[in-house]
Amino acid sequence: MIITETNNTHKVPLDSYGYYYGVDKRHTDSWVQMLKSNQIRVGKLKKTERGLSYRNFCDANGVKCRLQESSAMRDENLIWFGSDEIGLRMHLTQSQVAALIPILQMFVETGQVD
Repeated sequence: MIITETNNTHKVPLDSYGYYYGVDKRHTDSWVQMLKSNQIRVGKLKKTERGLSYRNFCDANGVKCRLQESSAMRDENLIWFGSDEIGLRMHLTQSQVAALIPILQMFVETGQVD
C-alpha cells in the first residue's frame, strides 16, 4: 500500500478501483490502520440503469465485487452476489441468505464456520 503525504492530508488508496481519498492528518491513524488490516470497504448505495440498488466492494484479493438486487421474479426476492470480473456471481434468494447469516455471524465472531 502506498500512502503519500501532502500539506494537510495523506492520499490513501481506498480500493483496487484506484480511488483515493484525501484524509485529514488528524484522522489518518484510524484510516491507515483500517487499510493495513484489509477491512472491507463497502461502496455507497447506487442504482443501475433499471433502478436496482447495488453496492460495490473489493474482496481480500482486490477483486471488484458487487451485491445487487435482482430483477428476477420469483416467490421471494433475490440478490446477485459476486464478481463479474472473474465471471462468478451467486443468485441468492432471501431464504438462502437468511440460512447463511448465522454461519457468517459465527465466522465473524470466531473465524470458523463449524
